[in-house]
Amino acid sequence: MKQRMVHAYRHIAMGFAAKLTPEEVKAMENKEGFVSAHLQRTLPLHTTHSPEFLGLHHGLGLWEQTNYGEGVIIGVSDTGIGPDHPSFSDEGVSPPPAKWKGKCVFNGTVSNNKLIGAKNFIDAGKGKARRSAPFDQDGHGTHTSSTAAGNFVEGASLFGQANGTASGMAPYAHLAIYKVCGA
Repeated sequence: MKQRMVHAYRHIAMGFAAKLTPEEVKAMENKEGFVSAHLQRTLPLHTTHSPEFLGLHHGLGLWEQTNYGEGVIIGVSDTGIGPDHPSFSDEGVSPPPAKWKGKCVFNGTVSNNKLIGAKNFIDAGKGKARRSAPFDQDGHGTHTSSTAAGNFVEGASLFGQANGTASGMAPYAHLAIYKVCGA
């Protein structure tokens, strides 16, 4: 017999995921405490449409009411960052808060109002933290940083697909990136 219970949720909300027939769902609807049932769907990934999919629209509603993350500093501990990516442009981003004391440890001038902190912590626990810049060598840190706070990039696509304006969830937020993973 195939297992039908997929997962039980107990922490934030009580519930479960299960494989049920339409008749079993109908029977569940009549049980005390029943809230809702949703058919599982597979949705395609659209790299440039996530904010729209979540109901965030440029110039409207919640996104505008929160000033697109303006004044917020998001710290990311990952594989570093590709600071030259267009997602890390500081166009429209205000200067960092006066209380900010961090700095970018890069050779050159890649820091701006968007990227306000960056440091490489690889081997730090061994007393020999690298002095090298926290450049991302596999792309994961760049990806997660742009998902959180990438600025608006018009005309973005992935191999010509999903054309649109890409952005992170808080496009006007500041970023502080710490390389703690990778070589």
